[in-house]
Amino acid sequence: MRHIAMFIASQKGWYSLKRAIEGGYAQKIKLVATFKEIDVEKSYDQEIMALCREYEIPCYLWGEQIKESLLQTLIDLEIDIAFAVSWRFLINTEVNQVIKYGLVVFHDSLLPKYRGFAPTPTAIMCGEDKVGVTAILAADKVDEGDIILQKEIPVGENDYISDVIAKEARICGDMVVEILQKAVDDSITPMKQDHSAATYSIWRNVEDCKIDWNKTSVEIRNMIRAVSSPYPGAYFFYQKRKVIVKSAEIMGEMNFAVRQPGKIWQIVNNCPMVICGEGMLKIIDAEYEDGSKVMFNRLRENLNK
Repeated sequence: MRHIAMFIASQKGWYSLKRAIEGGYAQKIKLVATFKEIDVEKSYDQEIMALCREYEIPCYLWGEQIKESLLQTLIDLEIDIAFAVSWRFLINTEVNQVIKYGLVVFHDSLLPKYRGFAPTPTAIMCGEDKVGVTAILAADKVDEGDIILQKEIPVGENDYISDVIAKEARICGDMVVEILQKAVDDSITPMKQDHSAATYSIWRNVEDCKIDWNKTSVEIRNMIRAVSSPYPGAYFFYQKRKVIVKSAEIMGEMNFAVRQPGKIWQIVNNCPMVICGEGMLKIIDAEYEDGSKVMFNRLRENLNK
């Protein structure tokens, strides 16, 4: 194997670069591309660039410096394998024609499940007790490439998205090193996906994070876990102000003669207990958009408005 290119972002991309360097591949990495993320609590572009400077690895901002000349650049740099980790931009699959082992794309699911956008939040929302990372060969159709390597990750019922992302980051880094060793040994053997078992995940925006109290307490808590930090967070309105839920707890069911989801049943130690379509949910920690703590001092509020 001659040289490596990495298209990376987020904690996962940063950690993948770090592990490749720790694995002794720094001198073989001839191109790193990154970008500044939006709609997240923290972008890792500065950390990625700093790591590249420390090890004298060429690093570029996507779109500004590398996008238009990518194919020729990969040829000139004699790239044998490229990785895309937490990458959001289209890279034409024609690069597979000039890279010996192709462009290896990391997808945060156990493919063929959850192809598409935001697979990890979707999996948590669906109540999965395991997620995973799959490395595939870049393909023209969404996440349909042949599988190079796949790792499973357990998800506890009290794991929030930040906990799962941290696990995925470590797995991504380990997988990059394992695949690089396979490339050195010339033992990469891609495997076809079972397309008949495919499911899909759609993109999400801030509006999708508004809590619908008509759903069950389990569904609502799963969404809270799925879209919490580093994402914008699940929210509702209390006294006409937006409230972002940081954590919540499922409470025992109560037999309401007339069920009205979204109404507060009681407030204990500043923790409101809210009626759901099925079950009850206790808001443990919540804050306003400016980061200040919410003081729940009015019982007669319908949070479903």
